[in-house]
Amino acid sequence: DVTSGELIFELKREHTVRALAFSNNNTRLAAGGDDKTVALFDVASSDLRGRKECEHDVWAVKFSHDGHSLAVGDGSGRVALYTVPTPDGKFREKLSFKRTDAVRTVAFSPDGKLLAIGSEDHKVAVYEISTGHQLHEIERGDNVLRVAFLPKTGKTTLAVGGWDGILALYNTESGEQLQEIPRNSAVRDLSFS
Repeated sequence: DVTSGELIFELKREHTVRALAFSNNNTRLAAGGDDKTVALFDVASSDLRGRKECEHDVWAVKFSHDGHSLAVGDGSGRVALYTVPTPDGKFREKLSFKRTDAVRTVAFSPDGKLLAIGSEDHKVAVYEISTGHQLHEIERGDNVLRVAFLPKTGKTTLAVGGWDGILALYNTESGEQLQEIPRNSAVRDLSFS
């Protein structure tokens, strides 16, 4: 609890945790890492609600805005889109994508129609979820560490940051770069208020 400083949840894993994501209603926490698993926890009780074995280390996890899907990216370049586990704890894969290098970051558009994937191949790919069709591939100067969609703008704008120290905004309808903001160091995280 950030107000009281009280510990309300402690995630204990034997291996490095590389990716964490809360559902938008803050009731679930997904965690992935070097143990090649994704675990889903109930935040209120800290109970494990589901676990999925993966073939490679998990580097990225993100819930869709409606909380019904979970995107999981791994060190091999694979991203799987799962139906969030039902009470039986099973993850059901509904779609997957393959990149040429390790996936560092994933993000859903606010309307849930697009998925952006950033990877160590220096590219960001934007996919239409309903068809699995790649809409755009954006070439960057270095590994892509973070992608985030700008919420509630009427247009779909994607922010991209990475090792090259540049924060850039793109129109995902056209793939056109809208703005570039040079930084003094790598852009390791992105968030919009």
